[in-house]
Amino acid sequence: MEKNQTKPDNFDIKPPPFLNKVEQCRNCNKRESSLCAVLACDELDRLEEIMTPMKFTPGQTIFTEGDDLTHYYTLSDGVIRLVKFLPDGRRAILDFLYKGDFLGLNLEGHYSYSAEAVTNIIVCCFTRQKLQAMFDDIPIMKGRLMSMFMSKLVSSQNQMAGLGRMSPRERLAAFLLHLAAEPALKHVGQSFVLPMPREDIADFLGLTIETVSRTFSAFAKESLIGMEKRNIIQLKNEPALQKLAQKWTIEN
Repeated sequence: MEKNQTKPDNFDIKPPPFLNKVEQCRNCNKRESSLCAVLACDELDRLEEIMTPMKFTPGQTIFTEGDDLTHYYTLSDGVIRLVKFLPDGRRAILDFLYKGDFLGLNLEGHYSYSAEAVTNIIVCCFTRQKLQAMFDDIPIMKGRLMSMFMSKLVSSQNQMAGLGRMSPRERLAAFLLHLAAEPALKHVGQSFVLPMPREDIADFLGLTIETVSRTFSAFAKESLIGMEKRNIIQLKNEPALQKLAQKWTIEN
């Protein structure tokens, strides 16, 4: 695996203060893809009572690896990266989270990774104690969480198994296909907005930023993709990208 980026300077930025509640859980447009999907109206009202929205800007930390697990979060808007730092200081990005994803779950009582905002984000924040009480009272809610957790686990296992056997071209092709199929990302016609910088893509795919940049340029030169701007990507030859990515079956 190629050398990754070192720890960013803004890693230790403290979270901003709590916001006033900006929307009712019952009317949330992310509800169907989130933990809340199985709740009845009165249960949503109870959830809203223990929920506090928080806003973070790009680069800010939601929580840090190793800290006591005091809160759970559901991502309401934006993109988050899950990060671990290796003993030599290199950064590895474990995953990217999108609208509706849940984060913070760990059975050992501490956060096993750090969570950072890639874009401007809003999260629904719950204290561990109060949300756990709801899980105990509403078994279907706990079942929904376990289903989401297992789905994410299977996807991560497929990703890890595939990346170890793939070339840089195959890795980037698979990643772009995955993003193009992600409904939470902003789409402009047949193009989609790439929310993360090249450095993040490199640290997620286990490549150097130079390799990622060269591969983007090669894909554009070969008319596999179009880049209207640096962060607006069009898949111009999806069958060819699918052929490149066939070693990594991505579960959505």
